Amino acid sequence: MGSLLSRVLIMSFGYAYPAYECFKEVENNNPDIERLLFWCQYWFLVAIFTICERVGDALISWLPMYSEAKLAFLIYLWYPRTKGTSYVYGSFFLPFLGKHQPEIDRMLLELRDRARNITVLFWQNIASYGQTRFLEILQYFSSQSSSFAYTEKQQQMESTNEKPLVSSHEAVYTPNTGGTTVSVQSAAEDSSASELQLPSSTERVQSFEDTKTHSSLPQETTTAIRSRRGIWRLFRAKDT
Repeated sequence: MGSLLSRVLIMSFGYAYPAYECFKEVENNNPDIERLLFWCQYWFLVAIFTICERVGDALISWLPMYSEAKLAFLIYLWYPRTKGTSYVYGSFFLPFLGKHQPEIDRMLLELRDRARNITVLFWQNIASYGQTRFLEILQYFSSQSSSFAYTEKQQQMESTNEKPLVSSHEAVYTPNTGGTTVSVQSAAEDSSASELQLPSSTERVQSFEDTKTHSSLPQETTTAIRSRRGIWRLFRAKDT
């Protein structure tokens, strides 16, 4: 509670009240040059005090009466009877700043140039990064569009019962009374098979007889055909 009250008093008597007095002097129709100079010096000291306050709050804020000392110093600076601003500014800061002003100006100019270069480089990196990300997003949407088109085409093929060509087949021979059945199965689709009906033994014998009747063959070929004809008759007797 005490710390909060000290902060409120510092903001009120160290910043708010001096700011109001400075406002009245600036807006006066006949401003006093001495008073304007005094308030300029005061705000310069307040800026230095604010910088030192950040360091002091981190290091020596545990000291007793620390906040009260800050409040007393700010009141000392602007109080009309003490006018500590003129003494502190003229005794400590004016000699130092007057002696080192050229070096300070050169350092500030270098810092400004570095800050400008860093800002330009920063914006260039942002533009390059944004362009790269934009191209990656375009490539992503392009790949997604191609994948969607391929999926849609595949779905159309499945809806029209279009099947890919079979690269390898497995043949299974199954004996049957009406003939030999060959089941051709695809290696990609084991569950689907097509059956091919081979001609029966009677049809094969008739085919050999037609070949013997309508073609003139050598004696050796005719003998081989007759022997095969007897074999086919045995098969036909077994089938019947």
